Amino acid sequence: MQRGTPAKRTRKPAVTDLQEIRFGRKSGAIYRRSDIANSSFFFRTHLKQERRYYRKSLETTDRAEALERAEKTMWEVLTKVDSGQPVMANAMDLGEAVSAFSKHLANEVEIGQLRTRTEEMQRYRVQTGLKFLKAKYPNGLRTKLSDIDGVVFKDYLRWRQSALAEKKRTIRRSVVRDELLVIRKMFKYCFREQICSERQIPKWDFLPEKEPPKRRRITYEEVDRFWKITSDWAVEAEPDSAEDYHRRIVYHASDLVRQSGLRSGELFGLLNKNAKPLNERELEICVRADTSKVGRERSIIVDCPFFIEFWLERYQRYRKPDEYLFSPHKCGTTSARDVFYHSYSSLRVALKELNRIDLYHWRHWYITERLLAGEQVHDIAKATGTSITQIEKTYSHVRTEQVTRRFNLTDIKHNRDGGVTLKRYAKTRKKWTKFD
Repeated sequence: MQRGTPAKRTRKPAVTDLQEIRFGRKSGAIYRRSDIANSSFFFRTHLKQERRYYRKSLETTDRAEALERAEKTMWEVLTKVDSGQPVMANAMDLGEAVSAFSKHLANEVEIGQLRTRTEEMQRYRVQTGLKFLKAKYPNGLRTKLSDIDGVVFKDYLRWRQSALAEKKRTIRRSVVRDELLVIRKMFKYCFREQICSERQIPKWDFLPEKEPPKRRRITYEEVDRFWKITSDWAVEAEPDSAEDYHRRIVYHASDLVRQSGLRSGELFGLLNKNAKPLNERELEICVRADTSKVGRERSIIVDCPFFIEFWLERYQRYRKPDEYLFSPHKCGTTSARDVFYHSYSSLRVALKELNRIDLYHWRHWYITERLLAGEQVHDIAKATGTSITQIEKTYSHVRTEQVTRRFNLTDIKHNRDGGVTLKRYAKTRKKWTKFD
């Protein structure tokens, strides 16, 4: 095998440290990707029979080692070509494809095209897709991409519904569709990188619901029972233990969402410097753009004297500016998201027959209360970091109730001259005024 000197940088900005290599009449090259920080070497060679390039990560940053691995890879490619076997179809298995896609997501975060929270969600949805493929293909992550048929994903909806039915839960088709879009994103990435063919790209034949989701409205009786049960549950653990601390996180984090309308990602992304008490009652919260679902920063003032007195001044362990407002018992530089949901599963046992109430229900409660209080929709949208359209769609039943109640305070009297007289009643319906 002849090894040439390192060639000049290619015109393509995504390739650097290009070095051509020859094996008889066959040529190839090793290179790094400049769009990936600390990129390892890659190998590529053109497959005339398949009319495309074969590419493979050599998983090393050492040039000499990369050349040795490239030589071995070239032998494998030529062996398959000489025997008439397709090269690309067997180049990568499912596990390797997921690893390559994960690196791609990390790079998108690094260059600012993807938020960290979005990357986490997409990784989670890919893992859900892997569980499905493992159920369909016995080799699991070792399954060759060429063995996967995208049509198999037509059974994905039934599989998701069946798995949740065992837990007496349901899932919307729109949620399943969103999962499939991310899984398809991974396969499309593999197709662009010439790792798989179009045959492997997921296909499905169901449509999402036309009606937007409507959050179940919590009753005042449920709210009262929830806080009584939760306050008792929060103090049942051994005092000053990690469990005691995590239970208090559940209580105070839920209470803060109830009073602020924060999303869970916004809540668990708060650092101490993002939550500053203005006085003994008011807390100024700055939601950073990188933790917001809509990617926009906003500041809100929350009236929460109980939270300030008990969490910030009494129970919180880590209070440095760059430590999390809610963090685990053992570390202030880690978000308490995981320990919150782990502890919440214990709370569900205490709640027993009480209808399922999750953290997001308190955001729903906050928006509903503001609507019933007669606040303008655009003001609520600004305070909660969402759109007017989204509020009107999701809370249409609350809006309808609000409007029709206002209708009931106005009567119309038809006059003989063809005009009308309006009677506007006060809320007690004991007083009214007339006007033309």
